[in-house]
Amino acid sequence: IKNSTNTGTIKSAYMNAGGILGTTYSIIEIDNCSNTGTIQVGEENIEIFSIGGKAGGIVSEIRTEGLNKFCKVINCTNAGTVLEYGGMGALGGIVAQTIGDIEIVNCENTGELTSTGHSGVGGILGDGLGHLIIEDCKNLGTLKATVDNTNSIVGGIVGKAYIYDSIQREKISVYINNCESAGNINSGCHTGGILGITDGLDIQIKNCNVHDMIIEDINGD
Repeated sequence: IKNSTNTGTIKSAYMNAGGILGTTYSIIEIDNCSNTGTIQVGEENIEIFSIGGKAGGIVSEIRTEGLNKFCKVINCTNAGTVLEYGGMGALGGIVAQTIGDIEIVNCENTGELTSTGHSGVGGILGDGLGHLIIEDCKNLGTLKATVDNTNSIVGGIVGKAYIYDSIQREKISVYINNCESAGNINSGCHTGGILGITDGLDIQIKNCNVHDMIIEDINGD
């Protein structure tokens, strides 16, 4: 997918919403795409919440586990508001969730991201299960997770790279290189200027810059 733009509002009442792509089970490359529209999963103040819904400025969900090839998202930008209400999913300025290997290069988020659910929130990638390479990316958008418990996870670049299984931890590696994070973060628990939480065995954060950022818990402390 190349040279594509979304400017409209995209809503999913139950599952996934992405500015350019909703969900893929195939190896894919996305190049030079942008979103300025509002991306929303679930509805505010409605008790029937989305279950596992993912909202991404460019891509909602990539599921390529077992294919042993990297998907690529390069030269993409999001300036739209991204919202996820009440679910147990993921929220990302560029990609909400990947289950499989991914390379994200030269992407930028300036949009505001807000989750009221039990979600991983990241300025570039919300939730990653696999081998993750994030290079030359930037988040300038405000990130908010308003659940006051251990499931409130926010990272300026990557929210969560966590598999909840000590036997399979070798399936996760995280390389975040030459990235910048300057958007304010409002969170209830696991919070990082670059990475929110990980249990991977191979982690590298190199030449990254966190600046002009205010990190607060949801009560403003």
